[in-house]
Amino acid sequence: MTVTKSANFSTTDVAFAGFRVVREHWGLFAIWCALALTGSLFFPAFLVALSGQDIVRLQTLAATGNKDTTLALQAVSRLLPSYLVIFVVALLLNGVVYAAVNRVVLHPEDRRSAYLRLGMDELRQLMLQVLTVVTFVCFYVGFLLIALIAGLVASTLGKDVSALVNALMVAGVLLGFTWAAIRLSLSSPLTFATGRVDLFGSWRLTRHRFWPIFGSYLLATVLALVVLVLAYVVVFAAVGLVGGGSALASMMNPDMSSLVAYFTKARVVEIVLGAFVSAMVWPLILSPPIAIYAAIEGKAKAE
Repeated sequence: MTVTKSANFSTTDVAFAGFRVVREHWGLFAIWCALALTGSLFFPAFLVALSGQDIVRLQTLAATGNKDTTLALQAVSRLLPSYLVIFVVALLLNGVVYAAVNRVVLHPEDRRSAYLRLGMDELRQLMLQVLTVVTFVCFYVGFLLIALIAGLVASTLGKDVSALVNALMVAGVLLGFTWAAIRLSLSSPLTFATGRVDLFGSWRLTRHRFWPIFGSYLLATVLALVVLVLAYVVVFAAVGLVGGGSALASMMNPDMSSLVAYFTKARVVEIVLGAFVSAMVWPLILSPPIAIYAAIEGKAKAE
């Protein structure tokens, strides 16, 4: 196990934290799968029922090369309320899931309702997500302004210099976002543990721990991707078995003209199996930051 003095946690222990949650709490999966299945059914059903025809119109305009902006804007304007409702419900669902995984790792003895609640912990996680999105949008706007200024200056120095500067700026944005994401990654368990929304408190906790945390997340991500790829091989095989090649081809571009057209047998199989995959991946992705927080705070209390 890899443990450094400054990190106070094991990289491999953190990377496998989600697998331990799955192993020790496997009985939760029936309920968690039901939650994932509810969301997987609600979102497309709501969108198709209220705005399916507008989605089809936009797809038709794009497929035929029709550049009538009036028709496109009308369809988009009718779609916006539906997407707003879906966005709010998705935030709420994420708040419930984030709080549940925090509860499993930090308070495993509190098993009521399969760790799923709808209270202030969930609301704080929702508010934290909104604050995180706003913060990263601000980061992006700042990076974009810097990139535009650098690009304008470089354009006066020739094409080769301009291309090099553009490449460096893209790399800089990616590295900057990665660095910021890792520095703020402990905000969810910190918010859950302290009972107040605290995005930037994570900055203190991750100081001098960037590389151990990065290594833990990298290993956890690779492991989760392996599980995800293997799971979706099964999903694709099941969809192909039920609906044939046409069902596989339509997975990324379903018929949203009506509920009957959307919810084919193959689509239902995909949704059910996909819900199982989601419930399995949640702890694999969300547990590592919580395990890091628990290790750091446990070490601090011990000292």
